[in-house]
Parts: sequence; structure tokens; C-alpha cells
Amino acid sequence: MDDEHRSYSDALPEYHAQPRPLGLDRIFERAAHWHQRGPSAPLHPPSPPPSAAHLTLPLPDAHEISPLAGLFTYPDLVPEVLAHLSHPRDLAVGARVCREWARVCRRRLYRDIWVRPWEDAPKRKLLRLFETLSEHPELCESVASLDIRFFPLDLQGESRSLLGNMILEALRRMRNLSRLVWTRDRSLSTDLFEVITRLPCLEHLEISGHSTRLFDPSLLGHMPALRHLRIMMPDPTFRSVLPAIAKELDRRTNGGLWGLALICRSFNFINDALLHELAPYLGQLKRLQLVGHTKVTRAGVYAVLEEARGLEELVLDAAPHSDLVDLTEAPPLPSLSTFSLSFPAPPKQAELVAEDMPLFRRMPLRALELNLTAAAVGERRQRVLSRSALLALQSRVDFASLTRLALLDLLIDAEELRAILAAAPLLEELYVCLASPSALKCSGFEHSRLRIFHANAPESARPSREQLADVAACMPVVEQVGSMNRVYEVQRYHEKGQRVVELARWSQITTPGYFLVWR
Repeated sequence: MDDEHRSYSDALPEYHAQPRPLGLDRIFERAAHWHQRGPSAPLHPPSPPPSAAHLTLPLPDAHEISPLAGLFTYPDLVPEVLAHLSHPRDLAVGARVCREWARVCRRRLYRDIWVRPWEDAPKRKLLRLFETLSEHPELCESVASLDIRFFPLDLQGESRSLLGNMILEALRRMRNLSRLVWTRDRSLSTDLFEVITRLPCLEHLEISGHSTRLFDPSLLGHMPALRHLRIMMPDPTFRSVLPAIAKELDRRTNGGLWGLALICRSFNFINDALLHELAPYLGQLKRLQLVGHTKVTRAGVYAVLEEARGLEELVLDAAPHSDLVDLTEAPPLPSLSTFSLSFPAPPKQAELVAEDMPLFRRMPLRALELNLTAAAVGERRQRVLSRSALLALQSRVDFASLTRLALLDLLIDAEELRAILAAAPLLEELYVCLASPSALKCSGFEHSRLRIFHANAPESARPSREQLADVAACMPVVEQVGSMNRVYEVQRYHEKGQRVVELARWSQITTPGYFLVWR
């Protein structure tokens, strides 16, 4: 992962590097501390490294020349071929072939950059990244997405000042930057924030909301291209200027926000009053996420939905006594395609029945995500999803149109799993929680169109790698399977006339599907 942050002359491939763990277990540790309780399930060690990929290599001709050498005869094809390279290590190798390949690969190599705290050596990676951008300023114009979730707050004095100057100079040159994530608390300074708000092409911004005595959040209202705003843990200062920011953005000739996400941790000052203030300026909103707000109720959400009739994605946390489990009287949303709801588990009840399921208008959704939360700190949140509860859910959602379904912490058995597969023939992603390993033996997988299948389970019922491999062998097009924090790629090949399906450790640079729906 370090190769994408090295300069061209320093980008050497590591052919024999040992595979490293994905590090997803650290995510679960932080999530456990965030909830101030033990993890919902024990952590598993990373999966073993994959075996060598079974790829058919082109045979050389009589002169021992590979057919791939013909690619140099058609220079116009080079960008098309290199467009299929995604891993930074492959792009670093391609950059050493010739000057033309170096030009194409370096532009791809620096198009998407990230520094994440759960990966190896994030501090060294961040320092090397901005050193490289400082030494080669022409690379800054290639950056379209910058994802910084780590910052070395322990740096002091001259080292901190030097790093800050390199970051400022690099960001000023990123004229083509369209997406920026900078969520490390207390890492945004006044100067850095002013540079960010002046970027001409920045459409997607995700930042820490801790602004008091650090930066002026009202500058967001002057950003020329901002469309999607995601605030992590906004403080009272940020909250007080949010309506003014939304108003200024809505007054632009190119319109207001398309996406707004407010992610909190049980803060009381994000409430219905704020949503009523914001609503008049959110008429163009397409995506709304409200997570962790204990004082947001149905009235505040309805105020926004009344204005944002073109909403396509809605993500809500239904806190106890918020009334958000009953949305039957919500304004009609004809364009809504993705709906995600976290709702509290009924106390002292092992099984969910029809009356426990959330209520909402029948909608032709493409994606539905239901996540059960604990009614109280320390309480077990998993509940059995009864057949009657599943039927109640199917009466409110057209399963035939779903391509993604996530039922997290809702325990199902073979009968319910079979019913889901039969009712949703277009499913491409399915995330469920199994009551027992025998649920994987249900019929229906062989006719599914699933690309992703993730099956969580209580510790006593957790599927093994072999069981997941057996399921993957039944699904014709599945690409990834997993359970809890174990994620595998599905590899298929033929050996001695036999079709072989194997599971390999996750090696892609993209985030596995489960960690995009898990909350």
C-alpha cells in the first residue's frame, strides 16, 4: 500500500512481500470502545493468505516473444489496457516500463489517495505522501480523491510546522480535487480549512465537526462546487452555523446541497429545531443521513422530507421514543431507492414478531438495510426474525425489485433464508445473521445472482471457511463471501477438467461490501 505514495523514481515493486492482514479487527475494537461496551462478537484472526492465482499466461512464439509485446505497436491501446489496473503496486510496476506508461500510470496512481489508521504505518505513509507531493508538485493536479483519516497529532514544533506547510502547498495545487475526507479530530487548522473551502472543483467533503477555536465552519457556505457534506461529531459552534451554511449554498446559481450527513454520538443539540431550520434550504437534497441523534424525532425528519421530495437515499437511527419506527405518514418519496433504518430491539424479548417491525409506506426500493440496536448499553441486541415478521416486512417492501438487502442482528434460519432468495430474484448483495450453520444448506443459492454474500452469526453458530466455500461453490457469480470481520474473494478455475472454487484473503484496495452497510 506504500507504493502509491512514493515518487516515480522510488516506486519499486515488492514481488516477494508477504501478505499482510487487512486489519479490520481494529475497526471492531474501536466500535466496541465507541459503544462503551464489549464487542457484539469475538474477533477473529485474519484469514490465511491466498494460494497463487490460477491465471493462464500467453504462450510465447518461436522467437520466445510474448504476444503481449504487440501492445507497444498500438500506442492508442495503452491507456485502455492500463485503465484495468487498480492496485497501486501494479501501477508502480507499469510506471517503470517506459515514459508513456509512466505518464499514464502515475496519473492513475495519484488519482485516489488514502491514509487510514487501521492500515500499517499510517504516520510514515502520511509523511512520505506529502514529501512526495512537495518534491513533485505536478502530481497534485492528478489527485481527484484524498481520504485522510489519520493525522500525527503527536508531532510538535518544527516538525509539525513543516508538515503543515507541505499539506497547505499540496492542497493549493490540487485544482482537480473533487472528493476530500479529513476526519481526524483537531487536525484541521484555520489556514488548512481556508484552503479547502477555496478548492474550485471540490464536490464531496467529509470533515470532523470539532471546530471551536480551530476553524470557522461558516466558510463552507462560500464553496463554489460543494454538493455533498458529511459532518462527523459536529460541536455547538458548527451546529449554530449549519442553517446559514445551507442557506448560502442554496442561493448559488448552481443550486444547493445534494447530500447531507450528520453523524453524532448521542449529542442533544442536533434536534428537531435544527432540522426545521435546515429544511427550507434542502429542496435539492438526494441523500440524507442522520445517525446517532437522540433528540431527532419524526417531526423533524418529516420537515426535511416535505422539502426534499426528490430524495433517493435515506439513512436514519430510530432512537427509543423517537417515533421513527413508524413512518407511515411520511411525505411520499417517489424517487427513494435506498432506505436504511436502525431501530431498537424490544426489551426482554427473544423473537421479533410482526408488530415489532418498523412501519413505512410500501416502496419499490433497490436497497433496504435494517439494523437492530440494543435497547440499553450492555444488552444483547440480536433477536430471532420470525416468519410473521418477515412476511410483515415483505408486505411493506417490494422484494422483487431489491438488489441489496441487509438484515443485521436479525437472526434467520434456513426457511427464512430460502424465502428471501425466492422473493428477491434480483438480489446482488445479501447481508444476514444466521441462527444456526444449517441455514446455509437451504436451496436457492444455485439460482441466485448474488455477487456478495455475508453471513454473521452468534459465536456458537458461526460458519467456518469450509462452509462458506461450499456455499460459494453453489452460487454462479458470487465474488465475495464472509462472516463477521472475515472477508474472502471467490476464485474460480479449471483443473484437470474440473471446476474448482476457492476462497482467498481479501486483497482488493476497495472496502468490502459488508463494511459499507455495517453500523
